[in-house]
Amino acid sequence: MSTRKANTRSKQPFAVTQGATSGVVHVVVKAVARRASYDWELCNDGGETWVALPSTLQAKTSLAGIPVGLVAQFRFRTVTKTGVGDWRDSTSFLVK
Repeated sequence: MSTRKANTRSKQPFAVTQGATSGVVHVVVKAVARRASYDWELCNDGGETWVALPSTLQAKTSLAGIPVGLVAQFRFRTVTKTGVGDWRDSTSFLVK
């Protein structure tokens, strides 16, 4: 009889990673529900002005054309059948 090791890896709640080419960023969050949409925003001035990005039906998005060297902040909120959630804490990322 063999036993399988339990999978201890879990998806990070909010991760920003560099894309394959310069100026491309991937943003991934942990899904909150089977039927949810995700609103995304980007800020490049320390949290003063947020720019709306296209909403998605998946808990991830890819953004292209972001200036290299920019320290950008990203945040998201979810929309489910119970309503619109609050904006989650932002995370900063240096675009390469």
